[in-house]
Parts: sequence; C-alpha cells; structure tokens
Amino acid sequence: MVSKGPIFGLDGSLTSKPFSLAFDHISRELSRRFPSQTIRIIVSGGTCSVLYHKNRESTKDIDFFIPDPEVIEAISSCQETLPRHLKQLWPENWVNAEMAGFAMMPNCEGLYENSIANDVVLYRSEALLAYAADWKFQLIGKIMRAYQMALLKDQMQSRDRGKKDLTDAISLLDLLIKENGGPLDRSAIRSWYNGSAIEDAEIDYVNAAFQERFRFIPIL
Repeated sequence: MVSKGPIFGLDGSLTSKPFSLAFDHISRELSRRFPSQTIRIIVSGGTCSVLYHKNRESTKDIDFFIPDPEVIEAISSCQETLPRHLKQLWPENWVNAEMAGFAMMPNCEGLYENSIANDVVLYRSEALLAYAADWKFQLIGKIMRAYQMALLKDQMQSRDRGKKDLTDAISLLDLLIKENGGPLDRSAIRSWYNGSAIEDAEIDYVNAAFQERFRFIPIL
C-alpha cells in the first residue's frame, strides 16, 4: 500500500489527502466485484511521476490499462462510488483508461506482460496490484508529447501542462540510460512499441533539454 504522496485537487494542486486514498478506494471496489482475486493493472504518466520518479508533487488522474474490458469498466466506475466529500475535492475522470488507445496500437501487444514482468509495483493490496507501464513505452509517448506541447506553447492546453511532459521524458531517459550503461540509440528506440513514429525533431528537442541539464547527449 502506498503510504506517501499527494492526491490531486480540482486544479491538480495538493490537498491534504494521501495518494493512497485513490488506490484504496479502487481496491475496495474490486474486492467486491472480483472477490478472492488480485487484479493487476499497469499505470503510466503522472502517477509514475509522483510515486516513482518524484519529479512532480501532484497529478490530475490515474491512467491505467488492463486487457480486460470488464475490469476496465469496474475501475472506471469507481468514480461513481467515491464518497461524496471526496467527489467535491477530486477532478472528474480522476481514474481512466485513456492509455488503452496507445496500449492497443500495433507493436504494443506485449506492453501489459512486459510491464508486469518488470515488477515496478506502485501499489499493493490483496485485491489490486498497480505496476508502472514499461519505461520504454512511456518514454516514447513523453518524447512525442513534449515536442507537441512545445509546438503548441501559446495555446491553452500547453500552458496548462507547462513542461510536465518534458520533465517526465528527462526522468525516463535518465533511468533508461543508467539501465543501459550509456546513451540510447535512436534506432533502438524506434524499435520499441510504437517508436517507429518518432521523428528526429522530437528526439532532438528532448536531447537538447537533457543535455542542458546533464551536459550529456542521451540519444545518439
């Protein structure tokens, strides 16, 4: 069970509630729907940033995936069973399976199994295990999103997100470089999941930000 870390408020700011409240609520609902089972989900984005990378203080949602539509529905419906006083504090759609659209793209078929095998557990209870989605999968998405937000820097969506995606991409790169023992090869990244869609301009943008911070080119 996660004992530390903030939960989110309407604007994504900190509240007095610990992050574990969200997972605890999901766990209780799953234990009712699927008694004597342990449901294994994978999560990405802000949840990993807050609980693992610790490069952010808050996030607005828990984005999860499991290749089981019944479980997706059960977890998504936890929003409706949230206690009334918490509904007033937490944003709409605080738990969602938006990442499913990416997890089911061509070449992403192994994402769920790979993430479970990596065994980076963010939350644990008898009814629920939440694993971090494979860092390689997350890096691809963050590189693309960071560049997209840079292009849209004058639009509201980008201003709202700030440089969260770039910060996440840098954290993921730092982790994967340490695992690799050196810089990553862009051709290798393009072989990961849906990485074939990554353009040189997107890689170069994140490279520049990483190099400015660490004086090191992360992707060759």
